[in-house]
Amino acid sequence: MPHGVLFRGGKERDIRKGMINDDRLEAVIGLASNLFYGTGIPACILVLRGTDPRRADRKGKVLFINADRELTAGRAQNYLDPQHVEKIVAAYHEYADIPGFARVVNVDELADNDFNLNIRRYVDNTPPPEPQDVRAHLHGGVPIAEVDAHAARFAAYGIDVRSLFAEAERSPGYLDFPVNGWQPVADAIPTMTTAKKQELDDAFTEWWDRHVKHITELPELGPGEVMNTRRDLLTSFVAALEPLGTLDRYQLAGVIASWWGDVQYDIRTLSYRAFSGVVQGWLTTIEAAFETDEDDARDKQRLAAEKRRAREHSAVPLLIPDYLTALEEAEARKADLDAQVKAATAKPDEDEEDPEDDVFEQGVSALELKKLRADLAEAKREIKHLENDFLTRLRARVTSLDADTEELLVRHILKADLTKRLEAQFASGPRVLYNRYRKWATKYAVPLLELESKRSAAEATFSAYLKDLGYA
Repeated sequence: MPHGVLFRGGKERDIRKGMINDDRLEAVIGLASNLFYGTGIPACILVLRGTDPRRADRKGKVLFINADRELTAGRAQNYLDPQHVEKIVAAYHEYADIPGFARVVNVDELADNDFNLNIRRYVDNTPPPEPQDVRAHLHGGVPIAEVDAHAARFAAYGIDVRSLFAEAERSPGYLDFPVNGWQPVADAIPTMTTAKKQELDDAFTEWWDRHVKHITELPELGPGEVMNTRRDLLTSFVAALEPLGTLDRYQLAGVIASWWGDVQYDIRTLSYRAFSGVVQGWLTTIEAAFETDEDDARDKQRLAAEKRRAREHSAVPLLIPDYLTALEEAEARKADLDAQVKAATAKPDEDEEDPEDDVFEQGVSALELKKLRADLAEAKREIKHLENDFLTRLRARVTSLDADTEELLVRHILKADLTKRLEAQFASGPRVLYNRYRKWATKYAVPLLELESKRSAAEATFSAYLKDLGYA
């Protein structure tokens, strides 16, 4: 529904009052704007129950979830990805307070607010204002209180935040930036997280080795166990990695949810047709990109992009690495020869005196230029031959695989995909820490008194310059 139904008066207010007094409204979920086709306004979801009694622990309560920041921004439209859905659904099932995201509100409070269900009234996710210390702005230094407020976030990545500063000898309660400046320290923050990254990698590898059986046993268990597999993987993944303190449970659940959203069809295929069916499915997907041959020039670019994506399928480097090496070498040779030909045939600069239209002006004879063009044509033919031979090589390699190799291939690709997502989630942390340290620097690294001193010096220099010119 549009958000207006949450707060408009008149009959809509009476409807809200009736639903709440009858204990039919279970949750109100606010979503981001521009998620739906045809409208850019934000929407909300009202979860209503029928006439059956609600659970005892939820009677007389309404859960508010403010998920207007859960989105992936797109050019024309925003998207609700699996990790966002997982966070919203987990909060709904938990039915508990989550600071800045969810809150359970008693019906009495709703009645006191005249049954106004405006989500921000109950769950405000507006970031707190950036604190400003006047003394630090005037005299320099970073307030210890501000630094300690972010100590837990830095500690989660293995960094003692106070170690990034020097003690301010003449300013109790404040810290100074290092003598060599704040920028080298900020640049070193990602390196400081290496130990935590290794700890996370080791824990992930141990988890995968223990729980990959949930995937490998699916061919025997059948399709009915697919969703149970998802639940088991998500639950155990969060339980194994959350104690490290680096990523919270919602970030970890989001990693699994986004991964599952991409591989779920492979998992379902695995449950029906074993590992061979998954590998054959990948081959079929790749072949489909090469089957269409449109004559329409408008489609050539699109088809070329589809073929390129097909060659970049994660299974291709593992199945035919020699082919990819040969193709990369041929493309590099073609690019080099193309650059040489363009340089040899470039027209001389019009500003040059006595320009000559002879290739000798570029240091290449006509015979050498002919040889370059012949080599370029040969490189293009080689690339075309390799491209035409791509499917033949790939089919032959897939046909030669035995059952054990197929299982190893599928397991490797599934793990690599999940590893990449976990690493991306981890990498967002050091960026946040860098930006936090940089924020302190932009506020306090140069105090007002120093700025005024520099301004006075610049003003004196400029005045002297004007005097020399005779303007003052």
